[in-house]
Amino acid sequence: MPTATRFDLHRTDLPEISNVSDKHGVFPRGPRLAGFCLQEARVSVQVIFLVRFVFAGTAGVTLWDVSTRLLPGAVLWFLAVTAVYLYNGTTDVREDRANGSGRPIARGALSVRSARRSAAVLSASALVGGLLMAPPVGAAIGALLLLGYAYSTPGISLKRHTPGTALTVMASGALTYATGVLCGRATVSPALIAFCAAMCLWMGLAELAIAVPRLRRTRGTAARRAVVQT
Repeated sequence: MPTATRFDLHRTDLPEISNVSDKHGVFPRGPRLAGFCLQEARVSVQVIFLVRFVFAGTAGVTLWDVSTRLLPGAVLWFLAVTAVYLYNGTTDVREDRANGSGRPIARGALSVRSARRSAAVLSASALVGGLLMAPPVGAAIGALLLLGYAYSTPGISLKRHTPGTALTVMASGALTYATGVLCGRATVSPALIAFCAAMCLWMGLAELAIAVPRLRRTRGTAARRAVVQT
């Protein structure tokens, strides 16, 4: 999902992505596959999402009153967010390689096929688990998965437009806070709503602050190329 990387889609020296495997020429499995998938999904991002989720589910609640659904809910949300970022990694290969990214898919340690299969398994597990826990939780997980798909998939690709990126960031934050509340016992007070809304707005503004200079650099590069070509 949202990143602040620069890339050049006009490079022709980038390797193809259809047959990417690990350095031993086989698809990684078991713990090795899980480790690569987690690295591709960015551990720091997963921690941030979990902090938001747990905060929303425990705001104003003592340790003894924490809902028994909070931990399994957090696990399911972790699976869903990991699936979203893992799938995003499979659609950013050319850009990541152009930027010299060291993530598993870009460096050839994890195949696109394995990553997408893993993302599908994680998505299905999160969705089924959420529906079994409570229909609203399942609906929220489904909404996050659809949002992630719309953000990354070619043809829709919200990530290609600054407003789409900002809206995705804010919506994913809002879904995280809302699902945390659903799985926890936090009292939905005006203060909690205001805080979560302010945080989501800040996420969107921060993304805009990153994207606008990046867009200017991209346009400047395109203009310089046009001058050189003429």
